[in-house]
Amino acid sequence: MLKAEMSRLLTLLILYRSGYIGGKCVSLDDKRSPVKENDVPDIIARFRNREREEERKRTEQSFLVPKEEIVGNDYDLSINKYKQTEYKPVEYPQTGEIMAVNLKRLSDS
Repeated sequence: MLKAEMSRLLTLLILYRSGYIGGKCVSLDDKRSPVKENDVPDIIARFRNREREEERKRTEQSFLVPKEEIVGNDYDLSINKYKQTEYKPVEYPQTGEIMAVNLKRLSDS
């Protein structure tokens, strides 16, 4: 990919474990718990090798987004604007089956 083309693309990275407080890696949730895992080295490696990011799907941890798309979204960098979520269907037993099992448990105790 040409350097001029790269300037029209933005690499979006989804960070799971890369918050830092006092030089220690912490979770990105509201608890900020210490964690051993660290996404930052992976992020740096991906950024340095952006050419290889071209083929990545928007369901992956990092992917490229055309500048025009970001401009079209008023420069909104919310990851949910660009990331695709894969939903896996979950099948549950019929309500009657669940109730029958629970009623049996209640009557057995």
